[in-house]
Amino acid sequence: MVVHEIRCRILDDIYEDDDFDIYSKIVLDHKQKNIFAWDGIEWNKDGFYREYENRNQQYDYDEFVERINKIIESKIIYEVANELEEDQSYFFDNERIYLYIEERRNIYPTVEE
Repeated sequence: MVVHEIRCRILDDIYEDDDFDIYSKIVLDHKQKNIFAWDGIEWNKDGFYREYENRNQQYDYDEFVERINKIIESKIIYEVANELEEDQSYFFDNERIYLYIEERRNIYPTVEE
């Protein structure tokens, strides 16, 4: 059984002044699909949530995360990520979000006896 680990960037296409960019990891196996974000220390689901001192920037970022959550909840992000190769991207037109694949790895879990 192989686990696919896809490291990618999720980029915003709405705000010209501040292009939001989240370094993410999608993990796919035959049972589960998960997405994590790098928070500067570790991979976790809370890595998507950041705090900005500028209130307008925080509103813009929160709206960006809401759009990301739409494509995560629909599960289409997993299908698209699984189809793309390294250095390829996909534009989610309705959400105005780019998914850029940086690295793909197959992980073969060890079986403990």
